[in-house]
Amino acid sequence: LYLSLEQTGADNYEAKVYAPLNLEAVWWEDGQRAQLPKDFFSNRHYVDKMIRYIEDGRPSGKPFFGIVAFQAVHSPLQAPDVDINKYKARYEAGWAVIRSQRYQRQVEMGLMPAGLKLPKAMLARDWASLSETEQHLYAKKMAVFAGMLDNADQNIGRLRDHLKRTGQLDNTVFIVMSDNGADAYELNKLNLPFRLWYKANFALGIDDLGRPGSYVHYGQDWAEVSNTPFPLFKGTSGEGGMRVPFIVSYPQRIQPGGVAREFAYVTDFLPTVLDLAGIPMPGDEYQGKKLHRPTGRSMLPMLEGKAAAVHPPTDTIGFEGTGAEALYKGDYKIARNATFGDGQWHLYNLRLDPLESTDLVASQPEILKELRAEYDVYLKNNGVVLPHEGYDPLRQLLKNNWPVLVRQMAGVLTVAAVLLVGVQLAVLVPELRALLRPGAAGAAGWLTPAIRPFGHASLAAALTYGLVASPVRTGAADVVLLVLGGSAAETFANELCATPPERGGKGCDVLAYEGNTDTMTEVETGKLD
Repeated sequence: LYLSLEQTGADNYEAKVYAPLNLEAVWWEDGQRAQLPKDFFSNRHYVDKMIRYIEDGRPSGKPFFGIVAFQAVHSPLQAPDVDINKYKARYEAGWAVIRSQRYQRQVEMGLMPAGLKLPKAMLARDWASLSETEQHLYAKKMAVFAGMLDNADQNIGRLRDHLKRTGQLDNTVFIVMSDNGADAYELNKLNLPFRLWYKANFALGIDDLGRPGSYVHYGQDWAEVSNTPFPLFKGTSGEGGMRVPFIVSYPQRIQPGGVAREFAYVTDFLPTVLDLAGIPMPGDEYQGKKLHRPTGRSMLPMLEGKAAAVHPPTDTIGFEGTGAEALYKGDYKIARNATFGDGQWHLYNLRLDPLESTDLVASQPEILKELRAEYDVYLKNNGVVLPHEGYDPLRQLLKNNWPVLVRQMAGVLTVAAVLLVGVQLAVLVPELRALLRPGAAGAAGWLTPAIRPFGHASLAAALTYGLVASPVRTGAADVVLLVLGGSAAETFANELCATPPERGGKGCDVLAYEGNTDTMTEVETGKLD
């Protein structure tokens, strides 16, 4: 029995996509497309289903294996008002204060050592630099996040209460874990077309955040709070993206209240669950079918206090995803990141430096060489194909989904195209006659012919990335202002300026501003020079 969402996420109140990367949100139940109830809320609905599945199978007397994969706290952040209001004033102090308080509580609980200097992300903002309105907005965003997580916790408790009432809890292994660190992106601020799409499809006002029909995610600075005390975010190989909670309850074999500090990896989950169930690990085949031999080790001996560690110091564990790479061996870790990083390999001793603050590449080059060689073995053994140089995961996502983006953005593209033409006409009216003369000079004589050879698809793609173009006359110079999301600026500007003269192009110098997701806000408010 199963109920599954086909896409990577969706609205929590209705069958609605949360980003213009899909055309619809689809749930499947036991091979059939599922229809959501009118009072649907994801946290409650998934636990309702799990309780029903357990009850349906209880008469058989057979053990069950169940997974509840909450949409919480993936964007969009949504929760009932009663849960959000619990945290209405909690986060007005700002992210730096909350992060410091969380770290101190971790120290008091014995989860983290004292004296750590918390890292700061490269684009981190000071709370005091925000206006009062912005502070209230971001405090509300974090309150919605907390309310959604609180609601998920209530439903987890409801499932445990059901197992207890039916006499099954003491004989059930109950595990709570996360799939990655906190997400730093606010998709509704990605670029101009995304901004327009979210404004057209969701309520974004502060009073609406978290309610049905709204969209909100909490941004990089609150994501850094969620990852306290670790650096970086989801999609990176920093510990903030890689290290997640793992909570297990099974009083029959695991002493309650303990804290395990030893390294374990997600591939250890399957061996642990099979060990608990008394099922041997499969090898290269299972029931006559060939398998990719599962990796990982059982955590059970360590959790029962029978072993000091899950992995011996000779084990190597590799990782690669969306341009982020890492390899762990003993106390050491090598990592490199294209996003939120410099693309270079770094070496850390996590036992001594859990926050990855001291790069050991220069002082221990032999360790780096050894781990780089182990990483090459990992790539070969697992058939990993690394992305090309300069790979940008967000840009690749947009490129891979351009047919859907164009369909989702049809209305936005139309408005943007009209505005673009209107801006050009407003600027170029004095030169329209020159535009009609073959070989005419000046901005009006080259800008439009230079764009035309790319065709409608390229113009649509440029608009999807967030293009606003306006030719400006400054004496003898022609200036084209390009404001785009991320690295699309350089790509489009280089293509535009590289157009040969016989196709209407004109050589020009290119200056690309590689901005963050708040670039458009800075332009709109005059903060960007």
